[in-house]
Amino acid sequence: GQADAAVRILELVRAQDPENLEAVVQLSRAYSAAERSDDALALLTSVTEASKGKRTRGLGQVHQEIARLHLQDGFLSDALTALTRAFELDPKNGTLAMRLGMQALEIDEDETAQRAFRGIAIMKAPEGSSTDGATTEMKADANYYLAVLAKKAGDARKAKVLVSKALSENPDHQAARALLLEL
Repeated sequence: GQADAAVRILELVRAQDPENLEAVVQLSRAYSAAERSDDALALLTSVTEASKGKRTRGLGQVHQEIARLHLQDGFLSDALTALTRAFELDPKNGTLAMRLGMQALEIDEDETAQRAFRGIAIMKAPEGSSTDGATTEMKADANYYLAVLAKKAGDARKAKVLVSKALSENPDHQAARALLLEL
């Protein structure tokens, strides 16, 4: 409820430490809360343009924040582009991969969805509070969505294999069970 105060404080932090990407993300969120989405997007975009060629997780966070702003404004394709870039910078982040895959499914970008879901399917389990890796539930969902995409492409055999993988990860996956009956 004190977005304007947060903006002032975070602008001071940013001025003292312009390379601090966490401060940039927090400032963009404060701008957004203060109904200054244009300022938030301009800030994030300036950071991504200034760091062309760098590949850090922090930049992945910046791109995720850009995606959030685009989704908030209803720009689904722009959000997908930002999520894709974030995933390129943080390819072991299972939660990010799932967001990318779901966003791609929503706008029928099947190739991007497959890439994200395949990434989840081969990830290791997360360790502790790390964002790296995917839970068994995420893997089950990813294999289910890959099966849906295979069915959509007309490959029933591949869809059956993938839905079986989903059920091996989570035997109680209702959508996967329903799809298996369909196939």
